[in-house]
Amino acid sequence: MTSVAEHYAHHLGPIYVWMAGGPEAALKAGTAEIEALNLPLTARAVVLDLGAGFGMHSIPLARRGARVTAIDTSSELLRAQVPNLLLQPLVENTIKHGIAKRIAGGTVRIVATRQNDALLLTIHNDGPVLPADWQPTQIGVGIGNLRTRLQILHGEKSGLQLRPASGGGVEVIVNLPFTEK
Repeated sequence: MTSVAEHYAHHLGPIYVWMAGGPEAALKAGTAEIEALNLPLTARAVVLDLGAGFGMHSIPLARRGARVTAIDTSSELLRAQVPNLLLQPLVENTIKHGIAKRIAGGTVRIVATRQNDALLLTIHNDGPVLPADWQPTQIGVGIGNLRTRLQILHGEKSGLQLRPASGGGVEVIVNLPFTEK
């Protein structure tokens, strides 16, 4: 018998996106599956989603009111080098400017994926959307400082993008060269 991490890394992880037709289709399918189960979820419901992948089931559960802890492991991505204090300010912004503005709270999701020689880190919140007149150049000091730091560390091989998330909320996508510890 393999561990949960081994099972995910060798059996489930590599085929999740392929099976579902991409992240958007997977989220739609996950939502339909959760709705079909007709679970009696309340604001007090606590759900542990092992092998959460990219949120196919965690996001719909959270949207129905459950407090979801999603655990996903990939041995390859756990070895990836990420600059110190890169994620912390992004998560803090996500909470401050996103889910803290909702009465019912919300969900912060951090997803790491590898695309060829790049590591993509996505920090998503399901809080309020960006204003209709928002422009990508309208960033605060924190995001600006992180962009500058990434350029110093990795040059044109890195980037940081803030954008409205499909399905609501906001996401930040950080692109880095994939290097192992």
